[in-house]
Amino acid sequence: MTKFSLTITADSAAEIVAFLSGVPGSAVQIGTPSAAMAQYSAAPMQNDDDNAPLNTAAPSVDTRQMPHDPRIHSASKSTNADGTWRKRKGVSDATIAAVEAELKGGMQTAPQYQQQFVQPVQPQQFVQPVQPQQFVPQADQPQFVQPVQPAPVQPAPVTQPDFPMILRVLQDRMQSQNGQPPLVTMEYLTQLCGRIGQSIGRQISNITELQNDPQGIATAVQIMQLDGKW
Repeated sequence: MTKFSLTITADSAAEIVAFLSGVPGSAVQIGTPSAAMAQYSAAPMQNDDDNAPLNTAAPSVDTRQMPHDPRIHSASKSTNADGTWRKRKGVSDATIAAVEAELKGGMQTAPQYQQQFVQPVQPQQFVQPVQPQQFVPQADQPQFVQPVQPAPVQPAPVTQPDFPMILRVLQDRMQSQNGQPPLVTMEYLTQLCGRIGQSIGRQISNITELQNDPQGIATAVQIMQLDGKW
C-alpha cells in the first residue's frame, strides 16, 4: 500500500488539529518536539531576519565589496558581525555562489566613467565687415608746370668801333635813304668835330684827325648815338 506524507505549516498545533479533524480517516498525533528541535527553534538564526526592520544606514557594499542583492541577501539589509550581508532564508549555497559570481563579474566589467573637462565653446564674436573705400574722383587740379627758363641770350659781341667804322657810318648817313634827306650833312660834320674837341680837350678841325685816337673815336660814336645819327 502506498503511503503519502503531508507537511502542514500553521501558527499553532490547535489549528492543525482543527484542519485535520475535517479529513475523513485521518489520524492526528501531536508529538512533543525534541530537545534539539526546541533548542534550534529557541536560538535566533543569524541569517533569518527577513522580517526585521529595514536598515536605513546600510552601506552600499559590505566588507567583501559585495553590493546588496535581494535574491540572496536579507531584505532588511542587515549585516553580520564581520560586516557581510546576512543571507536570505531558504536560499541554497549553489544559488548564493552563482549570484555572487554574477555580482563580482558585474563589478569587474562595469565601465569606469571618468569625468572629462570639456572646454566651453566661446561664442563667436561678430566682426563688423570693413566697407570698401569708394573711389571719389578728384577734381581736376591744375598741375604745376615748371616754367621753362629761357635760354640766356648771349649778348652780341660788341665790336669796338675804330676809325674805318666811323668813316663807313658817316658815308652811309650822308647819302639819301628812300628819298629822305641824309642824316649827316657837312654842317653836322663840322659841329661834330667841334664837340669832340671839347670833350677830349683839344681842337678837332677834321674827322680824319681821329685816325690814331681811340678816345676821340669813342667820343665821336657816343655823340652820334645821342643825336640818333649812328
